[in-house]
Amino acid sequence: MADSIILTTAKQHQARLFSMDADFKGLADVELILKVC
Repeated sequence: MADSIILTTAKQHQARLFSMDADFKGLADVELILKVC
């Protein structure tokens, strides 16, 4: 549920969301940052 609140808030502010959370993979206006060890 928290993911949907974060994404909705970003969209309401016409902002691009940057996240390391793989749950956002494939969604529009989301930049997924992959952790490289």
